[in-house]
Amino acid sequence: MLLILASLFLAGQSWYEVSMSPNDEVVTLKSFDGFTAYAWLSPILLVCLAAVAVAVLLSGIGSRVILGFGFLVSCLVAFLVARSVTTQDLGGVTKELESATGIAATHGITGLQIQTTQFAFLSLSTLLAVAGYFLYTLLSHKTWAMKSSSRTPRNGVGKTNGQIKSAGSSSAGSSKPKPASNDSIAIWDEQR
Repeated sequence: MLLILASLFLAGQSWYEVSMSPNDEVVTLKSFDGFTAYAWLSPILLVCLAAVAVAVLLSGIGSRVILGFGFLVSCLVAFLVARSVTTQDLGGVTKELESATGIAATHGITGLQIQTTQFAFLSLSTLLAVAGYFLYTLLSHKTWAMKSSSRTPRNGVGKTNGQIKSAGSSSAGSSKPKPASNDSIAIWDEQR
């Protein structure tokens, strides 16, 4: 979840700075964050976050299905961001560019210099880490189930060969310990 939250934070930072050089001096017209440049980024990241939350709540095959879905979605968003950042695709912000330059896109906005900031590449690396962690969690999920089923619960009560074993009893069949208090659990144990 922390990696996805880091991706959400980095996507809110400035990814692109658009500038022009009208009289041999660089004028920064506008900067765009990841959410502004790519409207699809926020919903896909929220789907990844929801996949993590649901996978924690489910167990067994349901958890594996959700982790697989989260892996596919995180790979998709990493691919889309990588393609968009490398091509500096600002097609989603043409209205903002028109208002910043005063030139309509139909007349051809030329002479713009687009600089990609380090936040775009940091966000991309975080998204790749999210996809890698989904894959790692998916592959190691089977061993979690084996580890958790082999442990005994903290209170010492567990099943052994179909018989219920309490914290104070031993498998050799020694005498039962006498309950020291009159709480409901001790009374129930005494009546058994």
